[in-house]
Amino acid sequence: MEFYRITRPDDPALKDFWRMYECSFPPEERRSREGQDNIISDPAYHCLAAMPSGGGQPASEGENGRKPVGLFCFWMFPEICYLEHLAVHPDHRSGGIGGRILRTWLERYGDARLTVLEIDPPVTEIARRRRGFYERSGFVFNGGERGLFMHPSFGRTPHYHPLCLMSLGRPMSEEDRRVFNDAVLRRVLKYAGPPYAGPAVQTF
Repeated sequence: MEFYRITRPDDPALKDFWRMYECSFPPEERRSREGQDNIISDPAYHCLAAMPSGGGQPASEGENGRKPVGLFCFWMFPEICYLEHLAVHPDHRSGGIGGRILRTWLERYGDARLTVLEIDPPVTEIARRRRGFYERSGFVFNGGERGLFMHPSFGRTPHYHPLCLMSLGRPMSEEDRRVFNDAVLRRVLKYAGPPYAGPAVQTF
């Protein structure tokens, strides 16, 4: 497994990446194409196309050659690494590709800093399987209020949806949660609105 980092809106690899991105995440959990173009060159943002090993650049539109089998997007700050999106191409699902992508990432980028990702609440079979997938790779499920994040949608009108936090290697502390909130709400989502004040949400 190899990673190809996309850093320009005009990179041909972004076309295949974008098709995967749109079919893998619901609208509230993904950016617009304009929003993606605006952050693609941010040094803290890593937009990776997961490629089968073999060397060479990704194939351009209409060419034969290597095509991405997955995607992995994360933000690397000095105090926290936030894993934002991981997906496998529909043609390659259920073949262990997701595990290979994550293992490759851990080998190359995993370190001692706080590393956090979000999953849907584990109330459905697919959500429970996703939790188990990350737990087998060393992530810890954070239950209770500390582990619940009301994620504002990427759209202009805030629409919150509950997600659960998982952290690599250890449970999150109160300070870890403060660091996460600051990094994700302010620097990643650039959300300047009020804190969530909707109806009470079940904690997991």
